[in-house]
Amino acid sequence: MKIKTTDTEKLRAALDAVNGAATTHTAGIWAVADQGAKGEEHLQALGLTKKDRPGAVRLHISGERVSNAYTKKNWSDRVATFIRLERGSSCWFVTAISRAAVGQAGGWSETRLTVAQRDLVTARFQGQFGVLPVPVLPVPVLPVLDAAIAKATGLAAAAPELLAALRRSREFAANTHLGLEFRSFEDLQQGIALRASVLDAADAAIAKATGGEG
Repeated sequence: MKIKTTDTEKLRAALDAVNGAATTHTAGIWAVADQGAKGEEHLQALGLTKKDRPGAVRLHISGERVSNAYTKKNWSDRVATFIRLERGSSCWFVTAISRAAVGQAGGWSETRLTVAQRDLVTARFQGQFGVLPVPVLPVPVLPVLDAAIAKATGLAAAAPELLAALRRSREFAANTHLGLEFRSFEDLQQGIALRASVLDAADAAIAKATGGEG
């Protein structure tokens, strides 16, 4: 199916064939024209030029929202109309019409873009602003690790061989297995000293370095 939204005779015949006797919640010719206009307005609002608009799709299911009282009296879904429109080189075409069922919430409408159109819209949007760099404190990593390790385990700084083994174990476990990104002394303490998995790895390193002594 490919019918121009302005071809009222073909549209009426296509809609009548789908809707049948149902008229209360189904879509008519005016709804088709309205959805084509709204689709065009949406593409314009997104910043797509006319040459970049072909291929976009507008989906619509008719039917307004109804009150809770309606759903209590009518347990079956309402008969509505599904319409698919596609933007051609200069106008909109209806490419599919079918019956749809709607509940209390009613129908809906949505514009869908091609991947190329999405990329154009995204690039245009991102071009409207810049991004500040993430501040990273110039903290020497190893000395801070030593301090965090000593605080977490109670080891004195006078035990350099234990701290070295513990530091290597914790640094490897934290950065490799936990995927931590340290941006401050507090982050480092929380990410290393307070993580059980890192402490387990540190314990194993200490045991190995001291021949099994705690």
